[in-house]
Amino acid sequence: MQEKCEKCKEILALDCSGKDPVQEQLQEVFQDSLRLAERFTREYDDLLEQFREKMLNTTGILEQLNKQFGWLSKFTNMTQGRKNGIFQVSTIYSKEGESPSDTKVTVNVFDSDPITFALPGYISMDDPKFGELVAEEALKRFKAEAVEAA
Repeated sequence: MQEKCEKCKEILALDCSGKDPVQEQLQEVFQDSLRLAERFTREYDDLLEQFREKMLNTTGILEQLNKQFGWLSKFTNMTQGRKNGIFQVSTIYSKEGESPSDTKVTVNVFDSDPITFALPGYISMDDPKFGELVAEEALKRFKAEAVEAA
Protein backbone atom coordinates (compact mmCIF):
# COMPACT_ATOMS: atom_id res chain seq x y z
CA MET A 1 0.00 0.00 0.00
CA GLN A 2 2.84 2.36 0.86
CA GLU A 3 4.34 2.14 -2.61
CA LYS A 4 0.94 2.69 -4.22
CA CYS A 5 -0.06 5.93 -2.54
CA GLU A 6 1.92 9.15 -3.06
CA LYS A 7 0.25 10.81 -0.07
CA CYS A 8 1.33 7.89 2.11
CA LYS A 9 4.91 8.29 0.88
CA GLU A 10 4.88 11.97 1.77
CA ILE A 11 3.44 11.34 5.22
CA LEU A 12 5.87 8.49 5.91
CA ALA A 13 8.79 10.66 4.82
CA LEU A 14 8.11 13.10 7.65
CA ASP A 15 10.40 12.48 10.56
CA CYS A 16 8.43 12.80 13.77
CA SER A 17 11.10 11.32 16.01
CA GLY A 18 12.02 13.34 19.04
CA LYS A 19 9.14 15.68 18.61
CA ASP A 20 5.82 16.01 20.29
CA PRO A 21 4.57 12.77 21.93
CA VAL A 22 1.18 13.37 20.35
CA GLN A 23 2.82 13.30 16.90
CA GLU A 24 4.59 10.06 17.77
CA GLN A 25 1.30 8.55 18.87
CA LEU A 26 -0.37 9.73 15.66
CA GLN A 27 2.50 8.26 13.63
CA GLU A 28 2.02 4.93 15.42
CA VAL A 29 -1.74 4.98 14.80
CA PHE A 30 -1.04 5.84 11.17
CA GLN A 31 1.40 2.91 10.84
CA ASP A 32 -1.17 0.58 12.43
CA SER A 33 -3.80 1.84 9.99
CA LEU A 34 -1.45 1.21 7.06
CA ARG A 35 -0.75 -2.34 8.22
CA LEU A 36 -4.47 -2.94 8.62
CA ALA A 37 -5.18 -1.52 5.16
CA GLU A 38 -2.45 -3.72 3.65
CA ARG A 39 -3.87 -6.79 5.39
CA PHE A 40 -7.37 -6.03 4.10
CA THR A 41 -5.95 -5.45 0.62
CA ARG A 42 -4.28 -8.88 0.68
CA GLU A 43 -7.49 -10.50 1.96
CA TYR A 44 -9.48 -8.73 -0.76
CA ASP A 45 -7.01 -9.89 -3.42
CA ASP A 46 -7.23 -13.46 -2.09
CA LEU A 47 -11.03 -13.37 -2.10
CA LEU A 48 -11.05 -11.89 -5.59
CA GLU A 49 -8.75 -14.66 -6.84
CA GLN A 50 -10.98 -17.32 -5.25
CA PHE A 51 -14.01 -15.72 -6.90
CA ARG A 52 -12.25 -15.71 -10.30
CA GLU A 53 -11.38 -19.40 -9.92
CA LYS A 54 -14.96 -20.26 -9.01
CA MET A 55 -16.25 -18.25 -11.97
CA LEU A 56 -13.86 -20.09 -14.29
CA ASN A 57 -15.02 -23.41 -12.87
CA THR A 58 -18.66 -22.37 -13.25
CA THR A 59 -18.04 -21.21 -16.81
CA GLY A 60 -16.41 -24.54 -17.60
CA ILE A 61 -19.35 -26.43 -16.14
CA LEU A 62 -21.83 -24.31 -18.10
CA GLU A 63 -19.89 -24.88 -21.32
CA GLN A 64 -19.85 -28.61 -20.64
CA LEU A 65 -23.61 -28.63 -19.96
CA ASN A 66 -24.24 -26.61 -23.11
CA LYS A 67 -22.14 -29.03 -25.13
CA GLN A 68 -23.95 -32.00 -23.63
CA PHE A 69 -27.52 -30.64 -23.56
CA GLY A 70 -27.51 -27.66 -25.95
CA TRP A 71 -29.24 -29.76 -28.58
CA LEU A 72 -32.12 -30.27 -26.16
CA SER A 73 -32.50 -26.53 -25.66
CA LYS A 74 -32.54 -26.03 -29.42
CA PHE A 75 -35.00 -28.90 -29.69
CA THR A 76 -37.30 -27.32 -27.08
CA ASN A 77 -37.14 -23.88 -28.68
CA MET A 78 -38.24 -25.38 -31.98
CA THR A 79 -41.36 -26.93 -30.43
CA GLN A 80 -42.89 -23.63 -29.35
CA GLY A 81 -45.90 -22.86 -31.51
CA ARG A 82 -45.32 -25.86 -33.77
CA LYS A 83 -48.46 -27.68 -34.85
CA ASN A 84 -47.00 -30.37 -37.14
CA GLY A 85 -45.46 -32.44 -34.37
CA ILE A 86 -41.91 -33.30 -33.50
CA PHE A 87 -40.93 -35.01 -36.70
CA GLN A 88 -42.38 -36.08 -40.00
CA VAL A 89 -41.48 -39.17 -41.97
CA SER A 90 -41.32 -38.03 -45.57
CA THR A 91 -40.10 -41.19 -47.35
CA ILE A 92 -39.96 -44.91 -46.66
CA TYR A 93 -38.45 -47.10 -49.34
CA SER A 94 -38.05 -50.85 -49.19
CA LYS A 95 -37.44 -53.35 -51.99
CA GLU A 96 -39.57 -56.46 -52.05
CA GLY A 97 -37.73 -59.67 -52.84
CA GLU A 98 -36.54 -63.02 -51.58
CA SER A 99 -34.31 -61.63 -48.85
CA PRO A 100 -35.42 -58.57 -46.95
CA SER A 101 -33.39 -55.50 -47.89
CA ASP A 102 -32.77 -52.53 -45.66
CA THR A 103 -35.54 -49.96 -45.47
CA LYS A 104 -34.51 -46.41 -46.34
CA VAL A 105 -36.23 -43.77 -44.24
CA THR A 106 -36.13 -39.97 -44.63
CA VAL A 107 -37.28 -37.91 -41.66
CA ASN A 108 -37.59 -34.18 -40.95
CA VAL A 109 -37.03 -33.30 -37.30
CA PHE A 110 -38.66 -29.92 -36.75
CA ASP A 111 -37.29 -27.64 -39.44
CA SER A 112 -33.97 -29.43 -39.84
CA ASP A 113 -32.67 -30.70 -43.15
CA PRO A 114 -33.99 -34.14 -44.11
CA ILE A 115 -32.24 -36.97 -42.29
CA THR A 116 -31.92 -40.22 -44.27
CA PHE A 117 -30.88 -43.55 -42.79
CA ALA A 118 -31.48 -47.26 -43.26
CA LEU A 119 -33.14 -49.73 -40.92
CA PRO A 120 -32.54 -53.48 -41.09
CA GLY A 121 -34.82 -55.20 -43.60
CA TYR A 122 -35.79 -57.93 -41.16
CA ILE A 123 -37.90 -55.39 -39.23
CA SER A 124 -41.24 -55.07 -40.99
CA MET A 125 -42.88 -51.68 -41.38
CA ASP A 126 -45.93 -53.21 -39.70
CA ASP A 127 -43.89 -54.08 -36.60
CA PRO A 128 -44.41 -51.53 -33.73
CA LYS A 129 -40.65 -51.69 -33.17
CA PHE A 130 -40.19 -50.10 -36.62
CA GLY A 131 -41.71 -46.78 -35.48
CA GLU A 132 -39.64 -46.81 -32.30
CA LEU A 133 -36.44 -47.39 -34.27
CA VAL A 134 -37.29 -44.59 -36.72
CA ALA A 135 -37.88 -42.13 -33.87
CA GLU A 136 -34.79 -43.26 -31.95
CA GLU A 137 -32.46 -43.05 -34.95
CA ALA A 138 -33.90 -39.69 -36.09
CA LEU A 139 -33.43 -38.12 -32.64
CA LYS A 140 -29.94 -39.59 -32.29
CA ARG A 141 -28.87 -38.11 -35.64
CA PHE A 142 -30.61 -34.80 -34.94
CA LYS A 143 -28.77 -34.57 -31.62
CA ALA A 144 -25.44 -35.34 -33.30
CA GLU A 145 -26.02 -32.63 -35.92
CA ALA A 146 -27.13 -30.10 -33.29
CA VAL A 147 -24.03 -30.79 -31.16
CA GLU A 148 -21.75 -30.40 -34.20
CA ALA A 149 -23.43 -27.11 -35.12
CA ALA A 150 -22.97 -25.72 -31.59
